[in-house]
Amino acid sequence: MANFINHLVQSWGLAPVHYWHLRLLTALLLTPLLGVLYVVLFDRPRRPTVGRKLWHF
Repeated sequence: MANFINHLVQSWGLAPVHYWHLRLLTALLLTPLLGVLYVVLFDRPRRPTVGRKLWHF
């Protein structure tokens, strides 16, 4: 991720001072986005098995 941020700083012509602002902004925005994507894509409820269906009336 640091390489990507360095690339953005260089390609946008930003001063080195802006590196930390961009890094903080990336951490604040990217981390929750990845968490939501994980929940949506990978943390789906599993189908109940036959044994679980017997106990739920």
